[in-house]
Amino acid sequence: MLTLTAGCACDVCAEEYAPHRLPHSIPCGHVLCASCCTTIAEKTNPRLSPVCPFCREPFAQDAVRVIRMDFATSGWTTPRRVPALEALTDINSDILQRKTASLFAAPQAARTHVRRLEDKVSRIAAKKCSVEEVNTLYKELQEWLLAEKDEQTNSLFLSAALLRAILMNHVAHSEASKAAKTSDANLRNKIADLEQNNTRLDAELRRCRANCKQLQTEVNQLRALASTVSADLPPSSHTQSSHTQSATPFPYTSSYSTPPAPAQAQAHYPSSSASAAAGPTPLARFNLLHARSASMSSRPATPAGIALAHSAHPISPPRSHTPAPPRSHTPGPTSSASASASASASASASSPMRSHT
Repeated sequence: MLTLTAGCACDVCAEEYAPHRLPHSIPCGHVLCASCCTTIAEKTNPRLSPVCPFCREPFAQDAVRVIRMDFATSGWTTPRRVPALEALTDINSDILQRKTASLFAAPQAARTHVRRLEDKVSRIAAKKCSVEEVNTLYKELQEWLLAEKDEQTNSLFLSAALLRAILMNHVAHSEASKAAKTSDANLRNKIADLEQNNTRLDAELRRCRANCKQLQTEVNQLRALASTVSADLPPSSHTQSSHTQSATPFPYTSSYSTPPAPAQAQAHYPSSSASAAAGPTPLARFNLLHARSASMSSRPATPAGIALAHSAHPISPPRSHTPAPPRSHTPGPTSSASASASASASASASSPMRSHT
């Protein structure tokens, strides 16, 4: 069994070992009293293991072993301390107390800092904050989790994950907003271009309608002018010639009548071979002259009527250039008789005109 020398005390509380204060050993080898071991275990966070105040080696409360001492055989006495020894003991006890307080204050400060970080996270989650504040708190949490690996808690891990999700959502929302603004600007530009094209097409449509109305007006004017001109024009020459032919019993009764067709001319006039063979007879010439004189006598007798008749009828179209049958250059036997007959016919035609004037 171990024995202790006089003045042996606990290195933490500086109390001397006695039968009622036995020394205890922890797994790292350091010796403490029972009350100090119990105090260290109670003040440690339940999630963490208590550590040695000298070497910071963790230990379990069940691993603490009692060191049995024989105070009777060792001549253990508690004599009165020397004043110098008491002063030295007091100094050592003060140093040990400060060290112990600092060691116990470290976990307490860590817990305080953790609680402060958790309060910041809850405050940011409860109200609207800027992205800079969220980013600053997230960096602070990351630094704490990387620096204090032994003092990490689940709440800080969850808070860091929450802040990271908030930042990622903000980044995604910012990118979506930028894409939406870009798309909106492109659509607005397209709408402006379409409106310009629509305005240009409307102006072109109005111009085409104005041109169409102008052309329609011109067409109506031309139609009115054409109807006026057609109303002012005299009847056709064919109608006048038909009326003249129906009024006169013989063709060529007037100098204003239209010439006969080529077929009629061939019917009235003998062919060149026939005229060359037979020649006009005096009886035929006399009948022709008699018919002409009869047609002249059937006209109105007054010169004014003749002038009105000439002015009422339009100028007849030019006669066809149908060649007349060639006459025979051989003088007939009755040339003197035909000349006398023509002279008598002209005299008879001019005699009524003289009597009326």
